[in-house]
Amino acid sequence: MNAKVWLFAGVLGVTALAGCGGEEQAGELPPAAEVKAKVITLEAEPVPVFYDASGSVVSEQRVTITSRLSGYIRDLEVNEGDPVKAGQVLFRVDPVDVRSQQEAARARLVQAEADLADAESDLRRFEALFEQGAASRRQLDKARLRVKVARSAVEQARAALRQARNQLTYAEVRAPGDGIVVRKLKRNGDLATPGAPVLTLENPQQLVVDTYVDEANVSHIKPGDKVRLDFPAFDKKLTAEVLQVVGAADPVAHNFLVKISLPKEAGIPAGAYVKVRFTVGSREVLMLPRKAVVNRADLPAVYVVDGQGIAHYRLVRLGQSYDGKVEVTAGLDAGVKVVLEAEGELRSGMRVVAGE
Repeated sequence: MNAKVWLFAGVLGVTALAGCGGEEQAGELPPAAEVKAKVITLEAEPVPVFYDASGSVVSEQRVTITSRLSGYIRDLEVNEGDPVKAGQVLFRVDPVDVRSQQEAARARLVQAEADLADAESDLRRFEALFEQGAASRRQLDKARLRVKVARSAVEQARAALRQARNQLTYAEVRAPGDGIVVRKLKRNGDLATPGAPVLTLENPQQLVVDTYVDEANVSHIKPGDKVRLDFPAFDKKLTAEVLQVVGAADPVAHNFLVKISLPKEAGIPAGAYVKVRFTVGSREVLMLPRKAVVNRADLPAVYVVDGQGIAHYRLVRLGQSYDGKVEVTAGLDAGVKVVLEAEGELRSGMRVVAGE
C-alpha cells in the first residue's frame, strides 16, 4: 500500500516538474532562423485556351496537266521535283486522229469548192437563158439555191479544216505558269486521252497550310487570327494568320477546312506536316512563376508564407506552362503568399523577411 502511494506521488511530481519546465523553456526558445526572400501573392490570371490540329503545306496554285487530244505521248522528259517555266513544252502528243481529220476536212473543202464552182457556172448559164426566155423563173431560182447551198458547204468545210489545224496546236502541251512537277502519272509511249491527268504542277511561291477544325471550335476562329505553326521535321516554329475559314463542313468528318498563310521565307516545301495551334478563348487560373517551384524527389512544391511570416513546405500539382509561368491545379488558393526566391537556404519553420 505504501509502495503505491509513493509511486503515485512520484508521478505527480514528475508531471508538475515537466509542466513548469515546459513553460520556462517556451519562454526561453530562440527566435526562428530568418531568411530574406522575395514573396508574391497568387492571383487568378487569364490564360489562353488552345485548340491543336494537324495540317499540311499545300500550294494555292496546283494545276493538273492533261491533253486535249488522243494520241501517244512523246518527249515527256520532266520528272517529279523538276522546276518548269511558263510556256515550256512539257510533252507532245502524236496526233494521228487529228491528222486524219485534217486530211478529211481538206478533201471535203476541195469537193465543196468544186461543187460551188459547178453551181456558179450553172447559175450563169441559167441567167443567160432566162434573159433569152429559154429558161423559167423556177429553173433560175433552183440554180441560185444550189449556189447558196454550195457556198454554205464550202464555209463548213473551211471551218472544219480550221478546227483540225487548231487541234494540231494542242499536240504540244506547255506549262501554264512557273512551278514544280509534283506528280508524273504517265510516261513516254503511254496513250493520252482528253481529260486524263499526265502531270501535276505546283507553284512553290504561293504555299498555304490546310488544316481541319471540328464543329465545337470553328466558331472561335476567323480570318486574321494569329496561329502557331510547328514543323517537327524541320525544327521550325512560325507565327502565321488565318486566311480563310471554309463555311461548308465535310459531310463525313463534320469538320471545316481552314487555310493559313505561310511566310515565303519559311523555306518549308509543299507536302510538309505541320502542327497548328489556334487560340479559341481564355480562362482564369492560378499562375505560378517557374522559379518559385521546388522539386524534391521529382515532386513539385513551393514554400508558403503564413500570417506570422513563417515558411511552410507544400506540395502542389502543376498544369500547363505559359511563358515562364505554370498553372497550379491543386495545393494552392488565390491570395496565398509564396516565396519566389530566397537569398539563402530556405526550410520549413524559418521566418521570411521580405527582401528586394
